[in-house]
Amino acid sequence: MKNLVRASVLTLLVLSSTYARSSAAIVYTLHDVQLKDMYGESAGALTGTFTLNDARDSLLAANIVAPETTGLTFNFAEVNYTQAGSVHEGFLPNSFRIDLSGSQYELQLVFASPLSTSGITNFITNGPSSEHQWNAGNRLVTSGYVTASSGAVPEPSAIAMAAVAAGAGLATALRARRRRGGVQVS
Repeated sequence: MKNLVRASVLTLLVLSSTYARSSAAIVYTLHDVQLKDMYGESAGALTGTFTLNDARDSLLAANIVAPETTGLTFNFAEVNYTQAGSVHEGFLPNSFRIDLSGSQYELQLVFASPLSTSGITNFITNGPSSEHQWNAGNRLVTSGYVTASSGAVPEPSAIAMAAVAAGAGLATALRARRRRGGVQVS
């Protein structure tokens, strides 16, 4: 029984150290991000998410969709802005820009204050935050905000170490039971 307790304590210690080595990625979700063209006509809404590292100085992922919109003076294509484009993140956590297809499509998001690790951050609207499509023109962000949510993401090496420790603890407990004749192994 003492060995089982020791193995359990060892496993708990290793598992707790796994979470101490975690890094937190911060996921931001766009809300009510309305677009207008340069004539003031409604031009859809941005939707999606982007992810920053815990220091908020590097874009880890993006999936922001600008919708297809047709009006009297514009014809914007649907564009999915991802990290696969050229990312300009030098001004994070205040702003970033994603360029696709050799700058034929550009999305620039500028925030009223540095992105927070929780809660709401508003966009600077009617100018700095915008989307540009080379064949259609500009769409300005006229309203909207992002909300932040974070979660610990354990490092892969920490997960592997926890699995090894759990296996070692279980093996120790089974050996102790076998010595007392509690478990028959054939």
